[in-house]
Parts: sequence; structure tokens; C-alpha cells
Amino acid sequence: MSQQRINKTFARLGRRTALIPYIAAGDPNPAATVPLMHGLVRAGADIIELGVPFSDPMADGPVIQQATARAIAQGVGLRDVLDMVAVFRKMDQSTPVVLMGYANSIEAMGQQQFAAQAGKSGVDGILIVDCPPEEYDDFAGDLRAQGISPIFLLSPTSTEARIQAVAKRAEGYLYYVSLKGTLDHRPLTSARCTNGSQASRNMYPFRLASVSAFAMQPVLYRLPKPPTQSLSVVA
Repeated sequence: MSQQRINKTFARLGRRTALIPYIAAGDPNPAATVPLMHGLVRAGADIIELGVPFSDPMADGPVIQQATARAIAQGVGLRDVLDMVAVFRKMDQSTPVVLMGYANSIEAMGQQQFAAQAGKSGVDGILIVDCPPEEYDDFAGDLRAQGISPIFLLSPTSTEARIQAVAKRAEGYLYYVSLKGTLDHRPLTSARCTNGSQASRNMYPFRLASVSAFAMQPVLYRLPKPPTQSLSVVA
């Protein structure tokens, strides 16, 4: 049922914007995660992104790094995160949950074992920050067999060729990063686009026509906010 939850959510929303908040699993403590997830749903979350703690979160800024460090210090790992999703599913069978994390955690567990356990727990999608789509194909097959959507990243520096290649492989939604580098709240202006492509210049700040032209999926846009806030929307 997993992929169906994401598709049903966007079908229900129609042209309305989806709210997709992120929290780091296990922070401030493991017992708080599931109640926080339910609280997000009550507050209006359409989909929940759940961060998997990892010791070297190279794509994340200091706020998420500190959150995952606190979770790791309390012994939270990938298996614990899957258990949290399973507990959440006991009371909520409709809100999609997308895991966001790094390849090493999944490699340590084993791709097939992870896919099977994630499907059993009720995970709907997975975004592996440091795994390009070209290296994802075999694993993506394991995920799809469990009804889990592989979700991929695009950025303001993505060329049109890259957008097309990623859009062909992605399911659920596409994740458009509005920042250059880590999530350190520095929006990428057109002057800071390094490849000089028209596609790059056209995508800041909210002009996502270059992505939407090739994507069959909704496009998630992470809004740059102060360190005390984090917000994602889907257009």
C-alpha cells in the first residue's frame, strides 16, 4: 500500500500545496518521535519526512547535524527508525512517511533486508542523499517490489539533461534543493550558479518551470528558513 499513500495524498490535495515537515528520528529522545509524528499530522502535515541518524551527515547543516548527533548518542539507528514507523502505523494508516538518510546505513543493513523491513514497517518513500540515481537502479527494484517510492534530488545547478534523467527514475515526488551546499540557509541566487545554464538561472527562487516541464511527479521545494525553522512545500 505504501506508494498508494503518496499518490492518494497528492490526488486529495489536487492543486493545493502540500506541507511536508522534517524531523530527525530519535531527537530529542527516542520516545518522543512517534508522538511528534502524530502531532505533525494533527497540525496539518500531509507527508512526514523522517531523518535517519547518521554519523557523517555531509549534506546537512548544523541544526540537523546536532539533532542526529543527539539521536546517535542515545543509540538510535536505522532499525530503530523502522520500528518507530511501525508503531506510528498502528494508529495512522493514511499519512505517508518518507525516510531521508545516507547510503552507508542501508548498506550496513543490506539493501534487500532494508527494503523488506521498510515495506513491512509502512515506509512509503526513501531519499538517499548521497546515492545518485545511476547507482540506484538495482536497489530501486527492491524498493518498488515493496511498494516504496525512490525519491531523488535536483538543485538549481541541475542541467535540463540531468533533470530529464532524474525525473525518469523518480517516483512519489522530486525533491528540489533551493540551496547550494549544505542546508545552511543560504539561498542560491542566479549570480552564484556556476554552470551558467539557462535551466539554472530560471529555477531561483520559485521558478520551477524547467523541472515541472519534465516531471510527471509533484516537485517538493525546500524553503530556506532561519535555523529555528524548517519547511517544505510541494508545488
